[in-house]
Amino acid sequence: KRALAAAGTALVLHGHTHLAFLAAERLLVQPPGWTMRIAGAATLASTASDEQNGYNQIFIAREGRGHSMLVRPVRFDGGQWEAQPSIVFRAGESGELPVSDLIADPPIV
Repeated sequence: KRALAAAGTALVLHGHTHLAFLAAERLLVQPPGWTMRIAGAATLASTASDEQNGYNQIFIAREGRGHSMLVRPVRFDGGQWEAQPSIVFRAGESGELPVSDLIADPPIV
């Protein structure tokens, strides 16, 4: 985890447990205060889990030298794929943003 934070990793994709989750980890190492997100995905088509089948959609918006990300879980429910609430964040920052910030034009200076 320290190496990932030091490299400026914003999002780690985790699928081994077949559980849908999104976690934020803030490591007090280099760089100080860097927050890294971990997105777990449900299994796409397994019957070996009690978890609903699903996957994560990930959108990345470039902003100059930085970027923001949106992670949206999608679950199979009632015979169709249903998008779940999205999480939007800027790389390394601890807070979450409204989805509208992902597509907003930067202010003109």
